Amino acid sequence: MAPARRPHPIVAAFTDTPKDFLTILRESRAPRDPMVETMLRLREAPHSERSIDAALGQAGETPLQGADPDLTLLFLGLWCNTALFAGRKTEALALFHRAQSLLNAKTPLEIRTQLMLMEGQLSGNREAHKRLLQKAIEDHPDSPRREFRVASLASLLASQGRAADLADEIRRYRKRPGGWIRWTLFVDAVETGRLAEADARLAELGEGFLGALEGKSLLQTYQSLLRFMHEVKKERAIPSSSALPQPLGVLRSLFERRVPEALRAARAMEEAGPRPDGDGILTLN
Repeated sequence: MAPARRPHPIVAAFTDTPKDFLTILRESRAPRDPMVETMLRLREAPHSERSIDAALGQAGETPLQGADPDLTLLFLGLWCNTALFAGRKTEALALFHRAQSLLNAKTPLEIRTQLMLMEGQLSGNREAHKRLLQKAIEDHPDSPRREFRVASLASLLASQGRAADLADEIRRYRKRPGGWIRWTLFVDAVETGRLAEADARLAELGEGFLGALEGKSLLQTYQSLLRFMHEVKKERAIPSSSALPQPLGVLRSLFERRVPEALRAARAMEEAGPRPDGDGILTLN
């Protein structure tokens, strides 16, 4: 009987520890093999000024032949996620189906679960994605990756003003390091119009967390949305569209019942480039 294949160190860290994926990749020993080097570049791309397109291009040039099969699945999943973040959904879907075709009876449970959750993201159906996250959390309560799945579910619910649905989980993880709870509570406060609380939550985020936040444009949009809501509440003159980020310019036109103008602005925004799907009040756009 042949001895069991030892897992790749990256795979072992992913399936057996609660470390986030970026930390796992950064802690890998140099010199890294080409696949791990590309994975690190893909994972760092949303945090840095380096081009996501360049990282995706490097992924396309990375050889898969002879690579560890479980590492290959993590690579394809990360590539898929980065493509989706960049608004390249067709590419992301192709990568997901490629990864699915490589699943087998020996694939670790954590990697199977991760691909299942990716399917929820790609579906574009928020309720389906929510149900898959809930299933992963409930079916695998002892998973070392449980907190990451709770954080994803919290982000999704907060963007709909429903963070209270996860009150028990938020209490459970409240003293843990990391900023996902602070971000969740800030977004939830903005989405539900609790402006004083939102101001306080924004101050609590801290510069260190804000500097590491993926998708800084999302933070800027929420900050602008909060200012916009303050202006409306105080019955001041609503800022002109030129003074607002594009999504809020559309919202301003809707608020003033200027629907044709809102449609023109929304179409111009769509033509400017793809964006990750949104939730919450901005989906009125």
